Amino acid sequence: MNTSAIPRTSRCRWSGAFLALGCIAAFPVLAQLGRQFSAQDFKYREPFETPGAKINITNRTRSLVVGAEGVYLTNNSVLLSGARLENYAPAGSFTNLVAVAPRCLLDLGRRVATSTGRIDLLALQRRLWVRGDEGFLFMLTNSSLVVSNRVRTYIHPEMLKSASP
Repeated sequence: MNTSAIPRTSRCRWSGAFLALGCIAAFPVLAQLGRQFSAQDFKYREPFETPGAKINITNRTRSLVVGAEGVYLTNNSVLLSGARLENYAPAGSFTNLVAVAPRCLLDLGRRVATSTGRIDLLALQRRLWVRGDEGFLFMLTNSSLVVSNRVRTYIHPEMLKSASP
């Protein structure tokens, strides 16, 4: 087709029309990608807040949520597979508690992690071990963990010897 015979203004209109049509056709695809966005090595950090104003946030980590993969669902919710929940002491960089779950749902708006599945807790240099088989709720803002139903606890014998009556 000889484009020199078509006036320049008509070519611009047709180009604009094709561009607009292409954007309209691509919109549902882009919306679908936004809803199913996933990331490998997902991390979410909850910092300690200083007493007083809520604006003052420290660089120290209160809780850290790590996932092998995180899939953004909707309403600031992320489905994590291979989740690891860590709680840190206020005065140091060591962990008070490490919890591992095959899957959990992280609600970034409420800052809680929940699951109806299994969770394994390790504390005190692996001398205390707890397994919950049917659900948990971890509140990142105050480091509270609730383990539900069918819970088993293992305490290392060394810890029992050191306890005084």
